[in-house]
Amino acid sequence: MMRYLIFLCCVFSLLISTVALAQEQDTVGKSLLFKSKVAEIMSLKVESEGEENLSLGGVRNTTLREAPNVATVITEEIIQYSGARDLMDLLRMVPGLDFLQDEGVVGLGMRGIFANKAKILILLDGVMMNETNEGQFAFGLRLPLSNIERIEISRGPGSTIHGGMAGQAIINITSKSTSKDNTEVVAQIGVGQTGISRLGLQANVLRNLNQKVQLSLASFVGTANKSSQQRTLFDGKNVNFADSSKIENFYLNMGLKYKQLTMRFVYDNHISQRYNLPSHLLRSQIAAIDIAHSKAINTKLLLVSRLRYNAGIPNTLVNADSTSRGQTNNLNRRLTASLTAIYEPNKLFRFVAGVEFWRENSRFENPNVNFVNGKNTVTYHNIGIFGEGVLTTKYVNLTIGARYDKHSTVEGAFVPRIALTKAFEKIHFKALWAKAFKAPTILNINLAKDGRIKPEFFNVIEFEAGYKASAAFDIKANIFQTHLSQTIVDEHITSETFVFINGASITSRGLEVESKYGFKKSFLAATYSYYTLVRVGEDHLADIEVSAENGISVGMPTHKFTLQAHGQFTNRLFIHADWVYNSSKYAFFFYGKNDTDERLTNLGSTNIINLSAGCKDFLMPSLDVQIGVYNLLDSDLLFTHPFHEPQSPIPYFSREVLVTLKYRL
Repeated sequence: MMRYLIFLCCVFSLLISTVALAQEQDTVGKSLLFKSKVAEIMSLKVESEGEENLSLGGVRNTTLREAPNVATVITEEIIQYSGARDLMDLLRMVPGLDFLQDEGVVGLGMRGIFANKAKILILLDGVMMNETNEGQFAFGLRLPLSNIERIEISRGPGSTIHGGMAGQAIINITSKSTSKDNTEVVAQIGVGQTGISRLGLQANVLRNLNQKVQLSLASFVGTANKSSQQRTLFDGKNVNFADSSKIENFYLNMGLKYKQLTMRFVYDNHISQRYNLPSHLLRSQIAAIDIAHSKAINTKLLLVSRLRYNAGIPNTLVNADSTSRGQTNNLNRRLTASLTAIYEPNKLFRFVAGVEFWRENSRFENPNVNFVNGKNTVTYHNIGIFGEGVLTTKYVNLTIGARYDKHSTVEGAFVPRIALTKAFEKIHFKALWAKAFKAPTILNINLAKDGRIKPEFFNVIEFEAGYKASAAFDIKANIFQTHLSQTIVDEHITSETFVFINGASITSRGLEVESKYGFKKSFLAATYSYYTLVRVGEDHLADIEVSAENGISVGMPTHKFTLQAHGQFTNRLFIHADWVYNSSKYAFFFYGKNDTDERLTNLGSTNIINLSAGCKDFLMPSLDVQIGVYNLLDSDLLFTHPFHEPQSPIPYFSREVLVTLKYRL
């Protein structure tokens, strides 16, 4: 504790001293305060013309080239033109991201580390979409795209501001704003190899009732098949995925803004089949209310108060007969209150400080099943204190921040970060160091071996450099090292029961490159990403490695290359193509019907190509149509388990033709 206090004293001493320095500077910085959880309230624009901006990482917007994190922004135009079917189509174009599966739940891996269990925070309009049992977010037909304005992906730690589910990355999704009144209906129909593969219907309404009141509504209902393949698996089972991989989703997002008060309600009900247990549906259900209010004390100080309530059923089996704690339905609820102060004495220095408190409760649906405390319910609470300051100078921007969290059951977590960034006319650079943490979840705590579990800790170093040759062309590259210690893993007691322990460490290093060239209303964009696992000392988690020699994670390719091409022929007609190449990946499977012959399998490389074309005002005003062919080569891409423990894979969507109709009222 003493070293934490010494560090905080040094940080605040530095921040106080920089105020005096900043007041002597006569150079006006380009970036504004960052924007994070107060995004809907403090929607200020970046002053630098022609610069993409970012709202992740701190307090308010800053330019993407000067943001204190390595990030990718997916704009509304790219979402629309790409014809992407869901979030998976968009996120697979991002460097370092890949998809895996665990017990039927499709989730993200990043930079060679499986990240779906409370390591990547998913935010929708400020609402946390991760379930709180394990911190997962199940991908596939989730969060319809037609109402999304932008997606920001920070491929690095975010715990300093966002807490214990943002240890590895943050995905921040923002719905379309209400600056213009709009009502639209979107219908989709997909056809696969065996018939209709996808149906979806969405309605979006944006209204400004007057200068003070803004309303938004987005609703979606849809169904799809993960795959239409009929195939023999490695264990000899013959599976028709068209009959056993169905996904259903119902989604509702309502927003209200009155002066400096914002309110939002989000409901998402996601159900999917498990092909090995087709009568047992996997359900994830979330309902959330978010209320925020800002108060300007004076021209330099802003206070933001926020109250959030999340309730949901995590990824659990419907109609399952198991009574184990890990397989039985439970209802989780979390109430969060926060207060944030944002102080900007001048345009060169800004500081944010805040406190966040949450209390969560979990109750088993089955009254005969108890938690580790011997009761049917369990309750935890957590308090977090954070602060971050930014100094803008002529040659470098300095960001220093820290957060301390104290959980009611597990030990506390202290995570500092330092960032040096600067963008000049054509070049920019970033030097970033941060610690972050993953807080143990409800399931981690209640299935902990001997009742003891600790947070995971990330230690991440990143360097980025970029060159902007003109408004049309830019390129940037980063190198990184991610070290994860006290990794929470499961230890099997029997084939059916397990406990959680803090295992060994994981270290991943790699390179990521992004480039884009735009001409008129068309563009080309390419990315490349590479990672390798390295052993630092003897304390290394071997369960995620293919072998000790090759540095490859189970289930994740080491090389990924993406290419997007967009052509705008007229104001109405456009065509879009994207290609994703993944190098070979490896996974463990059982061969034969007795589940005794375990083998490491090379699944080879894959190429996924999508083509789409669209026309605005097709045949009649206000009617837009888009037709796409997805997985054109019908590549056999499998979502696999990220550990040595064999699990049967889930096939990626087979070749599909999708027609999307949008009518603007």
